[in-house]
Amino acid sequence: KRHCIIGRVVDLNSEDLSFRLRVDEHRTMSGSCDLDSFEWLRDALGIDTQPIVIDGLVRYSEDERPQRIERVFAVSAVTDENTDDTWNSETKIAETLQRLAEIERLEPGWTDGEGERVSHGAISVTRDLLRESGRYGIPVPHLYPTPDGGISVEWSIDRWELSIEISPIGETWLHALDSVQRTDIEHTPADVRAALLEVQRILRAETVVDTREGAYRDNDGSHGAG
Repeated sequence: KRHCIIGRVVDLNSEDLSFRLRVDEHRTMSGSCDLDSFEWLRDALGIDTQPIVIDGLVRYSEDERPQRIERVFAVSAVTDENTDDTWNSETKIAETLQRLAEIERLEPGWTDGEGERVSHGAISVTRDLLRESGRYGIPVPHLYPTPDGGISVEWSIDRWELSIEISPIGETWLHALDSVQRTDIEHTPADVRAALLEVQRILRAETVVDTREGAYRDNDGSHGAG
């Protein structure tokens, strides 16, 4: 799948035009490129701690995580404009963690005199979700407190409106709406990783499950047997 990925070049091999990109403090991603892209990457390697944006074709591992950049379409310096489309933008992650800290500080009655304090369980699960989302190739989400003391984690990606509701005791509930076909998907994942894997499957699926009709609908709009 094609992704824009932000990171820092940490290694280059001129013999096979391969490279390694550090995408976060715990993880690097290997890749291959053509000669023109290699020159760009070589320049980036010479700039200490300078992040870049790679628009490339990404291969997934068996556990459905982005593993390797198979092809590079473009390489560019990081700017305010081109980081909006990266799923692991350091700026976005920092802003979202700051948002989570703000939610954690909310006092009881934060919404018109109502609203419970967001629980430590919901905060902890949300923090785990943010830590894992980039590993599944999922963009950084938006966070909203819920009146019962939980957190709603939300994305708007292409035709999909997705949310993972995290309860005060850390349970997760997934809802996805296909805004084109007006199809709903509802699911109760076992944990954060299962929830993210389900989001990934929805975004990559060739068919859309219609839970209201007990059938599936292909992308051309036709129905199949459930």
